[in-house]
Amino acid sequence: MQLSIFAQPIETQLKWLKSSGMEVQNEEAALLFLERNGLYRLSHYYKHYFKNSEAEHFKEGTSFEKIQLIYNCDHSIRHWILDEMEHIELYVRQYINSAMVTAYGPYWIEREELFEERYLFEKNLRHLSKDYIRNDEDFIQAERNNVPGNLPPSWIALEVSSFGTLSSLFDNLKNSKEKTKIAKHFGVNEKYFSSWLHSLSHVRNQAAHFTRLWNDTFNVHISIPKTTSFKWVNNLHFADNRVYAYLCVIAFIRNIMDKNWNAGEQLKSILSRCEEVNESAYGFPYDWAEEAIWTN
Repeated sequence: MQLSIFAQPIETQLKWLKSSGMEVQNEEAALLFLERNGLYRLSHYYKHYFKNSEAEHFKEGTSFEKIQLIYNCDHSIRHWILDEMEHIELYVRQYINSAMVTAYGPYWIEREELFEERYLFEKNLRHLSKDYIRNDEDFIQAERNNVPGNLPPSWIALEVSSFGTLSSLFDNLKNSKEKTKIAKHFGVNEKYFSSWLHSLSHVRNQAAHFTRLWNDTFNVHISIPKTTSFKWVNNLHFADNRVYAYLCVIAFIRNIMDKNWNAGEQLKSILSRCEEVNESAYGFPYDWAEEAIWTN
């Protein structure tokens, strides 16, 4: 592709798409879409419809509207992930902190003897301190005025920390009955739960930064247990680095949190509106909708 095409007016970009074999049913709508989203972002999707990687000509039947449908489907799935991850992040943060505070007091995150690797312990403290110092919410400012120069109790420090830092804290905890209890509450052992926190932090960030999910794989592989303490998927024949695997873990945790959770039906509704989008491009197996985790 001529790199200069991305620097051209959107009218020129649309002409290039048409001259390359893309069908456009509604040019006015296509121009509006390019104005709002940009050709470069759209190229992450339409490049998969080239006849080959060298000849930039689209396969027969490729339409702007089909690429737009895939793009919008991605948008909806990302929002579903962010909505569900908000609930998970708040709940997991509270549960981990409650268990650790009860056992080790309000400053457990500063107790080096509770953690495996000193390097990670110090790194996490730096992240926690940085997030605490730069936060400008009034309740944080009031706490800094009361106790200048020190980290506050863990429930305050974790309130303004990232989910990635929380994941790292848990992973670096030494084996203990508290760590086992936390993981068991979420239906798996410590190894799986550590992997889940790390992976869910990754997919949350991917969704928040508008990363393409369709027909893509993640660098972070999520651990898939064969058995769990709660209802899980029966069909385990799916890739552990495509979005479906992450969605299964999200659904698993949300079912633990809320027995009346029904966002699985919302996901089915999203995909029903994307009927022309091949679900396998997201890693969904053919029978995914029949799994118990997606139904009440």
